[in-house]
Amino acid sequence: MDAESVYDSWIPSTVPATPEESFSIDSLIQRVDEFQRRDYLETLDKLTFENHHLQKSILHYQKEWCSTLDLLQCANEALLRIQNALGKCFQEQIEAEKYWLASWRIEDSAPGNSSYSPSGWI
Repeated sequence: MDAESVYDSWIPSTVPATPEESFSIDSLIQRVDEFQRRDYLETLDKLTFENHHLQKSILHYQKEWCSTLDLLQCANEALLRIQNALGKCFQEQIEAEKYWLASWRIEDSAPGNSSYSPSGWI
């Protein structure tokens, strides 16, 4: 962005008409004010641009964060389904073994009662 073209339209020119005016206190004060104003406007423009860029970055990372949370939720739901499926599988295996042993008229001589713990294998 060409700073001169933007700010020249906002700030009146203070070019002195005569050599005496170029060294007058009023003329110098006016030029200092102009330079301060121009510097202020340039700084404001830079900060506005930077702020806009930061807002876009924040929005992008917020969207990414939401996507990450969605993926985490899906992974958690999948883990719960896997744990439930493993629990069912384990219970069905126990029932099948009991049925098989019963069909051969063999008692289950295993000490204690086996039960499935979804977090036991982790």
